[in-house]
Amino acid sequence: MELTYNEKKFLSLLKMGEENATTGNELGAYFNADDSFIRVLAHSLKCKDITVCSCPQGYFMHKNDDEARRCGRRERARIARQQAAARVFDKYEKQPPDEGGH
Repeated sequence: MELTYNEKKFLSLLKMGEENATTGNELGAYFNADDSFIRVLAHSLKCKDITVCSCPQGYFMHKNDDEARRCGRRERARIARQQAAARVFDKYEKQPPDEGGH
């Protein structure tokens, strides 16, 4: 899978190890972009099977398998929280569409 220019640049800016995480603000300043752009880049790389880790301090490349596992647990916990919050919309999926679009 080919990486875009921005994906390659993003990876080149990441350091090894959680203790060396690069903040989203630092990455955003480099790309002259906001947090959502940085999150989209990280997501795109993960979908291309590249292990980009994140923590409250920023983004980094894992230095060992233990660090990758911790990152994976954080990612799965974040996804579980989002899924739990999205359940509020389940009740609308079970109802037929209304005529007014509301």
